[in-house]
Amino acid sequence: MENPEALLHHTITQELPNDITLLSRGTENLEKAASYCEYVYVAPDRNQTAVLEETKRISIQSLASVATNVNAISNNLWKAMAIESDKMTSRQSNLKNLKTIINITREKAARREIGRLAEHRTSEPTNKRIAPPTIEKASRYQRTAIDFTILDDVGHGVVVPDQARMGGTVNRTHSIISGDSVAYGTTHLNSSGGIYEQWMPSQIPHGMYSQDTLRPSKDQYGTYACSTLKRHQPQHSVGGYNNNNQIYMSSTLNSRALPSVYNSRSTITADSNGDDDRLPSPPTVLSNVPATYIAKARALYDYTAARPDELNLTADAIIYIVRKNDDGWNEGVLDGVTGLYPDNYAEEIL
Repeated sequence: MENPEALLHHTITQELPNDITLLSRGTENLEKAASYCEYVYVAPDRNQTAVLEETKRISIQSLASVATNVNAISNNLWKAMAIESDKMTSRQSNLKNLKTIINITREKAARREIGRLAEHRTSEPTNKRIAPPTIEKASRYQRTAIDFTILDDVGHGVVVPDQARMGGTVNRTHSIISGDSVAYGTTHLNSSGGIYEQWMPSQIPHGMYSQDTLRPSKDQYGTYACSTLKRHQPQHSVGGYNNNNQIYMSSTLNSRALPSVYNSRSTITADSNGDDDRLPSPPTVLSNVPATYIAKARALYDYTAARPDELNLTADAIIYIVRKNDDGWNEGVLDGVTGLYPDNYAEEIL
Protein backbone atom coordinates (compact mmCIF):
# COMPACT_ATOMS: atom_id res chain seq x y z
CA MET A 1 0.00 0.00 0.00
CA GLU A 2 1.38 3.32 -1.04
CA ASN A 3 2.00 6.07 1.41
CA PRO A 4 -0.90 8.60 1.30
CA GLU A 5 1.48 11.50 1.80
CA ALA A 6 3.66 10.48 -1.17
CA LEU A 7 0.61 9.78 -3.35
CA LEU A 8 -0.86 13.18 -2.54
CA HIS A 9 2.44 14.89 -3.26
CA HIS A 10 2.79 13.05 -6.64
CA THR A 11 -0.78 13.94 -7.61
CA ILE A 12 -0.40 17.62 -6.79
CA THR A 13 3.07 18.13 -8.24
CA GLN A 14 2.99 15.93 -11.37
CA GLU A 15 -0.37 14.56 -12.49
CA LEU A 16 -2.43 17.72 -12.11
CA PRO A 17 0.10 19.95 -13.94
CA ASN A 18 0.30 17.41 -16.84
CA ASP A 19 -3.47 17.27 -17.14
CA ILE A 20 -3.67 21.06 -17.18
CA THR A 21 -1.03 21.18 -19.94
CA LEU A 22 -2.93 18.63 -22.05
CA LEU A 23 -6.14 20.59 -21.56
CA SER A 24 -4.49 23.78 -22.79
CA ARG A 25 -3.18 21.89 -25.87
CA GLY A 26 -6.65 20.53 -26.60
CA THR A 27 -7.96 24.10 -26.49
CA GLU A 28 -5.40 25.16 -29.06
CA ASN A 29 -6.29 22.18 -31.28
CA LEU A 30 -9.96 23.19 -31.15
CA GLU A 31 -9.09 26.67 -32.35
CA LYS A 32 -7.01 25.22 -35.22
CA ALA A 33 -9.82 22.82 -36.20
CA ALA A 34 -12.30 25.67 -36.25
CA SER A 35 -10.03 27.73 -38.51
CA TYR A 36 -9.51 24.78 -40.87
CA CYS A 37 -13.23 24.02 -41.14
CA GLU A 38 -13.98 27.67 -41.87
CA TYR A 39 -11.36 27.72 -44.62
CA VAL A 40 -12.66 24.49 -46.19
CA TYR A 41 -16.27 25.76 -46.19
CA VAL A 42 -15.25 28.93 -47.97
CA ALA A 43 -13.26 27.14 -50.74
CA PRO A 44 -15.46 27.01 -53.88
CA ASP A 45 -13.99 23.91 -55.48
CA ARG A 46 -14.64 21.53 -52.53
CA ASN A 47 -17.48 19.08 -52.18
CA GLN A 48 -19.82 20.35 -49.49
CA THR A 49 -20.84 16.85 -48.32
CA ALA A 50 -17.25 15.70 -47.89
CA VAL A 51 -16.38 18.93 -46.09
CA LEU A 52 -19.29 18.42 -43.68
CA GLU A 53 -18.25 14.89 -42.86
CA GLU A 54 -14.65 15.95 -42.30
CA THR A 55 -15.78 18.79 -40.02
CA LYS A 56 -17.85 16.38 -37.91
CA ARG A 57 -14.95 14.02 -37.52
CA ILE A 58 -12.51 16.77 -36.49
CA SER A 59 -15.01 18.31 -34.03
CA ILE A 60 -15.77 14.96 -32.36
CA GLN A 61 -12.09 14.13 -32.07
CA SER A 62 -11.24 17.55 -30.57
CA LEU A 63 -14.16 17.50 -28.11
CA ALA A 64 -13.29 13.94 -27.03
CA SER A 65 -9.72 15.02 -26.38
CA VAL A 66 -10.88 17.98 -24.24
CA ALA A 67 -13.36 15.78 -22.34
CA THR A 68 -10.61 13.25 -21.65
CA ASN A 69 -8.36 15.97 -20.25
CA VAL A 70 -11.16 17.39 -18.04
CA ASN A 71 -11.95 13.90 -16.77
CA ALA A 72 -8.30 13.29 -15.90
CA ILE A 73 -8.10 16.56 -14.00
CA SER A 74 -11.31 15.82 -12.07
CA ASN A 75 -10.10 12.32 -11.18
CA ASN A 76 -6.82 13.66 -9.85
CA LEU A 77 -8.62 16.33 -7.82
CA TRP A 78 -11.03 13.77 -6.38
CA LYS A 79 -8.09 11.52 -5.50
CA ALA A 80 -6.32 14.41 -3.71
CA MET A 81 -9.52 15.30 -1.82
CA ALA A 82 -9.97 11.67 -0.80
CA ILE A 83 -6.41 11.53 0.50
CA GLU A 84 -6.97 14.76 2.48
CA SER A 85 -10.25 13.40 3.86
CA ASP A 86 -8.52 10.23 5.00
CA LYS A 87 -5.81 12.31 6.65
CA MET A 88 -8.41 14.44 8.48
CA THR A 89 -10.26 11.32 9.61
CA SER A 90 -7.02 9.80 10.85
CA ARG A 91 -6.07 12.96 12.70
CA GLN A 92 -9.53 13.21 14.26
CA SER A 93 -9.24 9.62 15.45
CA ASN A 94 -5.80 10.37 16.87
CA LEU A 95 -7.16 13.38 18.74
CA LYS A 96 -9.95 11.29 20.23
CA ASN A 97 -7.43 8.69 21.31
CA LEU A 98 -5.23 11.37 22.87
CA LYS A 99 -8.20 12.81 24.72
CA THR A 100 -9.09 9.38 26.05
CA ILE A 101 -5.49 8.79 27.13
CA ILE A 102 -5.36 12.17 28.87
CA ASN A 103 -8.59 11.47 30.75
CA ILE A 104 -7.31 8.06 31.82
CA THR A 105 -4.02 9.60 32.98
CA ARG A 106 -5.85 12.26 34.98
CA GLU A 107 -8.08 9.64 36.57
CA LYS A 108 -5.05 7.57 37.52
CA ALA A 109 -3.30 10.62 39.01
CA ALA A 110 -6.40 11.57 41.00
CA ARG A 111 -6.81 8.05 42.35
CA ARG A 112 -3.12 7.94 43.19
CA GLU A 113 -3.41 11.24 45.10
CA ILE A 114 -6.51 10.02 46.95
CA GLY A 115 -4.71 6.86 47.91
CA ARG A 116 -1.68 8.82 49.09
CA LEU A 117 -3.84 11.05 51.28
CA ALA A 118 -5.76 8.09 52.69
CA GLU A 119 -2.60 6.18 53.53
CA HIS A 120 -2.01 5.64 57.22
CA ARG A 121 1.17 7.30 58.35
CA THR A 122 3.00 6.89 61.59
CA SER A 123 4.50 10.11 62.82
CA GLU A 124 7.88 9.82 64.41
CA PRO A 125 8.13 11.33 67.88
CA THR A 126 10.15 14.50 67.87
CA ASN A 127 11.22 16.79 70.65
CA LYS A 128 9.14 19.94 70.54
CA ARG A 129 11.55 21.76 72.80
CA ILE A 130 14.99 22.09 71.37
CA ALA A 131 17.66 23.28 73.70
CA PRO A 132 19.79 26.09 72.37
CA PRO A 133 23.30 25.08 71.35
CA THR A 134 24.88 27.64 73.65
CA ILE A 135 23.40 29.29 76.70
CA GLU A 136 23.86 33.03 76.68
CA LYS A 137 25.38 34.36 79.82
CA ALA A 138 23.30 37.00 81.51
CA SER A 139 24.96 40.36 81.75
CA ARG A 140 25.66 41.68 85.19
CA TYR A 141 23.45 44.49 86.40
CA GLN A 142 25.18 47.81 86.73
CA ARG A 143 23.53 50.57 88.67
CA THR A 144 23.51 53.98 87.01
CA ALA A 145 22.57 57.20 88.69
CA ILE A 146 19.35 58.90 87.55
CA ASP A 147 19.80 62.38 86.15
CA PHE A 148 16.64 64.29 87.05
CA THR A 149 17.70 67.37 85.09
CA ILE A 150 17.96 65.68 81.70
CA LEU A 151 14.44 66.77 80.66
CA ASP A 152 14.48 70.28 82.13
CA ASP A 153 14.90 71.94 78.72
CA VAL A 154 12.17 69.86 77.00
CA GLY A 155 8.69 71.31 76.44
CA HIS A 156 7.23 74.67 77.32
CA GLY A 157 7.04 74.92 81.07
CA VAL A 158 4.74 77.55 82.56
CA VAL A 159 4.92 78.61 86.18
CA VAL A 160 1.37 78.67 87.57
CA PRO A 161 0.95 81.01 90.55
CA ASP A 162 -0.94 79.82 93.58
CA GLN A 163 -3.74 82.34 93.02
CA ALA A 164 -4.44 81.01 89.51
CA ARG A 165 -5.12 77.52 90.87
CA MET A 166 -8.27 78.67 92.65
CA GLY A 167 -11.19 77.28 90.62
CA GLY A 168 -14.76 78.45 90.28
CA THR A 169 -16.36 81.78 89.45
CA VAL A 170 -16.66 83.05 93.03
CA ASN A 171 -13.36 83.86 94.76
CA ARG A 172 -13.26 82.30 98.21
CA THR A 173 -10.97 83.45 100.98
CA HIS A 174 -9.07 80.77 102.77
CA SER A 175 -10.25 79.90 106.26
CA ILE A 176 -7.15 79.99 108.42
CA ILE A 177 -7.32 77.98 111.64
CA SER A 178 -4.35 78.46 113.91
CA GLY A 179 -3.68 78.18 117.59
CA ASP A 180 -4.53 81.81 118.22
CA SER A 181 -7.34 82.83 115.86
CA VAL A 182 -10.05 81.63 113.47
CA ALA A 183 -10.75 83.64 110.31
CA TYR A 184 -14.05 83.97 108.50
CA GLY A 185 -14.21 84.84 104.79
CA THR A 186 -17.41 86.28 103.29
CA THR A 187 -18.06 87.09 99.64
CA HIS A 188 -21.06 89.28 98.75
CA LEU A 189 -22.75 89.33 95.36
CA ASN A 190 -23.76 92.76 94.14
CA SER A 191 -27.06 92.08 92.39
CA SER A 192 -26.99 95.30 90.38
CA GLY A 193 -23.73 94.69 88.54
CA GLY A 194 -23.10 90.98 89.08
CA ILE A 195 -19.62 91.69 90.59
CA TYR A 196 -18.25 89.68 93.48
CA GLU A 197 -16.70 91.85 96.17
CA GLN A 198 -14.06 90.48 98.53
CA TRP A 199 -14.16 91.44 102.23
CA MET A 200 -11.31 91.07 104.61
CA PRO A 201 -11.70 88.27 107.17
CA SER A 202 -12.40 89.23 110.74
CA GLN A 203 -10.07 88.07 113.48
CA ILE A 204 -11.17 86.19 116.59
CA PRO A 205 -9.86 87.69 119.81
CA HIS A 206 -6.75 86.11 121.16
CA GLY A 207 -7.33 83.66 123.94
CA MET A 208 -10.80 82.44 122.95
CA TYR A 209 -9.36 79.14 121.82
CA SER A 210 -6.35 77.58 123.35
CA GLN A 211 -3.70 75.56 121.62
CA ASP A 212 -4.99 72.40 123.27
CA THR A 213 -8.48 72.94 121.93
CA LEU A 214 -7.31 73.13 118.33
CA ARG A 215 -4.98 70.15 118.57
CA PRO A 216 -6.61 66.83 117.55
CA SER A 217 -6.85 64.39 120.45
CA LYS A 218 -6.81 60.64 120.39
CA ASP A 219 -9.93 58.91 121.74
CA GLN A 220 -10.11 55.83 123.91
CA TYR A 221 -9.93 53.49 120.91
CA GLY A 222 -6.74 54.99 119.59
CA THR A 223 -8.23 56.64 116.45
CA TYR A 224 -8.16 60.25 115.33
CA ALA A 225 -11.29 62.06 114.32
CA CYS A 226 -11.46 63.35 110.80
CA SER A 227 -11.87 67.04 110.16
CA THR A 228 -14.71 68.38 108.08
CA LEU A 229 -15.20 71.94 107.01
CA LYS A 230 -18.65 73.48 106.92
CA ARG A 231 -19.25 75.85 104.06
CA HIS A 232 -22.17 77.70 102.54
CA GLN A 233 -22.61 77.87 98.81
CA PRO A 234 -23.57 81.29 97.41
CA GLN A 235 -27.25 82.16 97.54
CA HIS A 236 -28.09 84.07 94.38
CA SER A 237 -31.15 86.29 94.13
CA VAL A 238 -31.71 87.24 90.49
CA GLY A 239 -35.02 88.21 88.89
CA GLY A 240 -37.09 87.24 91.91
CA TYR A 241 -35.90 83.64 92.00
CA ASN A 242 -33.93 82.39 95.03
CA ASN A 243 -31.49 79.54 94.67
CA ASN A 244 -30.90 78.28 98.18
CA ASN A 245 -28.32 75.57 97.73
CA GLN A 246 -26.13 75.29 100.78
CA ILE A 247 -23.37 72.82 101.50
CA TYR A 248 -22.41 72.46 105.11
CA MET A 249 -19.06 71.15 106.12
CA SER A 250 -18.36 71.10 109.84
CA SER A 251 -14.89 71.16 111.33
CA THR A 252 -14.45 68.72 114.14
CA LEU A 253 -10.90 68.41 115.30
CA ASN A 254 -11.41 66.06 118.23
CA SER A 255 -13.76 63.28 119.20
CA ARG A 256 -15.43 65.08 122.09
CA ALA A 257 -17.97 67.89 121.61
CA LEU A 258 -16.52 71.38 121.13
CA PRO A 259 -18.18 74.73 121.70
CA SER A 260 -20.34 75.96 118.91
CA VAL A 261 -18.19 79.04 118.53
CA TYR A 262 -15.28 76.86 117.39
CA ASN A 263 -17.14 75.63 114.27
CA SER A 264 -15.33 77.68 111.66
CA ARG A 265 -17.47 78.60 108.70
CA SER A 266 -16.52 80.12 105.43
CA THR A 267 -19.82 81.49 104.15
CA ILE A 268 -20.46 82.80 100.66
CA THR A 269 -23.79 84.60 100.45
CA ALA A 270 -25.51 86.56 97.76
CA ASP A 271 -27.24 89.54 99.34
CA SER A 272 -29.70 91.43 97.24
CA ASN A 273 -30.41 94.07 99.94
CA GLY A 274 -33.49 95.23 98.14
CA ASP A 275 -31.65 95.91 94.87
CA ASP A 276 -34.09 93.89 92.75
CA ASP A 277 -35.61 97.09 91.46
CA ARG A 278 -32.35 98.01 89.75
CA LEU A 279 -32.15 94.74 87.79
CA PRO A 280 -33.13 94.90 84.10
CA SER A 281 -36.34 93.24 83.08
CA PRO A 282 -35.94 89.63 81.89
CA PRO A 283 -35.63 89.25 78.11
CA THR A 284 -38.63 88.30 76.11
CA VAL A 285 -38.72 84.54 75.53
CA LEU A 286 -38.93 83.82 71.82
CA SER A 287 -41.34 81.01 71.11
CA ASN A 288 -40.30 78.39 68.54
CA VAL A 289 -43.96 77.45 67.93
CA PRO A 290 -45.42 79.08 64.80
CA ALA A 291 -48.71 80.91 65.02
CA THR A 292 -50.44 78.47 62.67
CA TYR A 293 -49.44 74.92 61.81
CA ILE A 294 -51.17 71.81 60.50
CA ALA A 295 -49.79 69.15 62.83
CA LYS A 296 -46.82 68.21 64.95
CA ALA A 297 -44.33 65.52 64.03
CA ARG A 298 -41.49 63.78 65.82
CA ALA A 299 -38.23 63.08 63.98
CA LEU A 300 -37.38 59.38 63.79
CA TYR A 301 -33.87 59.62 62.38
CA ASP A 302 -31.08 62.13 62.01
CA TYR A 303 -30.94 64.01 58.71
CA THR A 304 -28.30 66.44 57.49
CA ALA A 305 -29.50 69.14 55.14
CA ALA A 306 -28.18 68.83 51.59
CA ARG A 307 -29.48 72.24 50.46
CA PRO A 308 -29.90 75.61 52.22
CA ASP A 309 -33.71 75.35 52.28
CA GLU A 310 -33.71 72.01 54.18
CA LEU A 311 -33.80 71.33 57.91
CA ASN A 312 -31.20 69.50 59.98
CA LEU A 313 -33.13 66.82 61.87
CA THR A 314 -32.13 65.09 65.07
CA ALA A 315 -33.89 62.09 66.54
CA ASP A 316 -36.92 62.89 68.77
CA ALA A 317 -36.99 66.54 67.64
CA ILE A 318 -40.45 68.17 67.44
CA ILE A 319 -41.37 69.62 64.05
CA TYR A 320 -44.39 71.84 63.41
CA ILE A 321 -45.77 71.06 59.96
CA VAL A 322 -46.79 74.17 58.02
CA ARG A 323 -47.50 72.63 54.63
CA LYS A 324 -47.58 69.13 53.15
CA ASN A 325 -46.35 68.56 49.59
CA ASP A 326 -47.14 65.73 47.20
CA ASP A 327 -43.48 64.99 46.45
CA GLY A 328 -42.82 63.63 49.96
CA TRP A 329 -41.12 66.79 51.27
CA ASN A 330 -43.05 68.70 53.92
CA GLU A 331 -42.44 72.26 55.04
CA GLY A 332 -42.05 72.63 58.79
CA VAL A 333 -40.63 74.73 61.60
CA LEU A 334 -37.87 73.35 63.84
CA ASP A 335 -36.35 75.53 66.59
CA GLY A 336 -37.67 78.66 64.88
CA VAL A 337 -36.20 77.71 61.47
CA THR A 338 -38.52 77.05 58.52
CA GLY A 339 -37.46 74.58 55.87
CA LEU A 340 -38.17 71.33 54.04
CA TYR A 341 -37.62 67.80 55.37
CA PRO A 342 -38.42 64.28 54.08
CA ASP A 343 -41.79 63.00 55.26
CA ASN A 344 -40.54 59.45 55.92
CA TYR A 345 -38.01 60.75 58.46
CA ALA A 346 -40.76 61.87 60.89
CA GLU A 347 -44.11 60.68 62.20
CA GLU A 348 -47.08 62.78 63.20
CA ILE A 349 -48.03 62.93 66.85
CA LEU A 350 -51.15 64.15 68.60
